[in-house]
Amino acid sequence: MTSLTTFNKTRKTWLPAEQKLAGDTPFGSSAYLRERGTVSYRRRLELLGEHLPAALQFLDATHGGNSDRIFADAVVRGSIDDLLRAYTVYEEREPAEEQIAFFEHYSAHPAELERDAADPANSFRQKLVDRPVRYWSDASARTVRDRAFGAMLRQNLPGPRLYVAEEETEIAISQGLALLHELLPSAAPSAVSHLDFLVVDEFYDEVGSATIAPLLGAIFVARTTLRSPWTLAEAILHECMHLKFVEIEHTHSLLPRGYSEQTSPQLHPPWHPETTTWPMNRALTAAHVYVALSVYAAAAEAAAPEFETRFGPWERSQLLTDSNAAAGRAHSLIDLAAKHPESLGKAGKVFLEWMRSVLRNLTAGLSVMPKAV
Repeated sequence: MTSLTTFNKTRKTWLPAEQKLAGDTPFGSSAYLRERGTVSYRRRLELLGEHLPAALQFLDATHGGNSDRIFADAVVRGSIDDLLRAYTVYEEREPAEEQIAFFEHYSAHPAELERDAADPANSFRQKLVDRPVRYWSDASARTVRDRAFGAMLRQNLPGPRLYVAEEETEIAISQGLALLHELLPSAAPSAVSHLDFLVVDEFYDEVGSATIAPLLGAIFVARTTLRSPWTLAEAILHECMHLKFVEIEHTHSLLPRGYSEQTSPQLHPPWHPETTTWPMNRALTAAHVYVALSVYAAAAEAAAPEFETRFGPWERSQLLTDSNAAAGRAHSLIDLAAKHPESLGKAGKVFLEWMRSVLRNLTAGLSVMPKAV
């Protein structure tokens, strides 16, 4: 059996890779991304103010020491984006009244926004981040902020949906978050810091989880994912890395000016049928996820003998067999992307090399990893 002491010693083998994922500037540090995001979204508010006076009032009201924390809120950022799209891109789409009301209300009551965002009601038990991660249900929508998030869901998800919170589901997700924290105490908080809302939905059972790029700060998990804390911990990390990538994409020149998925080179991930191709941005976010999963898989395999007494039988990844498989997929996507430098921005080229450096650190560590007995 692997003892706790052995696991802690073993963790040193992937720790350099984990720490790069969690803390490197500019692509690993969530604090740095929040600082950059604040600058970006204050500029977007100025643009929105040309159409919505309350946006400028909100900008003035939130100037100060807590600005980074306010602009890290997914409802603030998502509402800015949705309203900008409604006013400037999709002119036939009516701006959501709940999102207009969001800026009108909180521009007059900024302290109330901080209070509503920090309210622990309907949130999970977790020690990953120092603010609530909400379990979203329609019944929990009580505040102006909640109603604005509900508008984000309707704006970016087709068809009617009903979200109901269940006690046993909340317990399962809290356990998955606890496992993720124990496995990756540096990388997991960095990833989960981009998460505001977790939604259980009846979709994509064959995949188990999803993010929707315009829905900042929200991840979706299928009920089938809840069967094991191991499955759920992986799914949460997977989707939170997609959320983190969106923040990187919003604040860095990963892609060239004028980039379009329609004109992007279509890259074929070799583990999929030949007819499956991805545009550059999807290939980059997938590579980012696989880099993180390669670290997660190493930690999960090493921890399983000890952790199974508390978290149940270890279930290998839904997507992969081991850390090498995840790293192999990351490398293949990085190599494919590197063949099209014209479809990468300046930061995009640096991002590829940074992901390679994380993988090199992981490979170097695992090459001297002690074997469990």
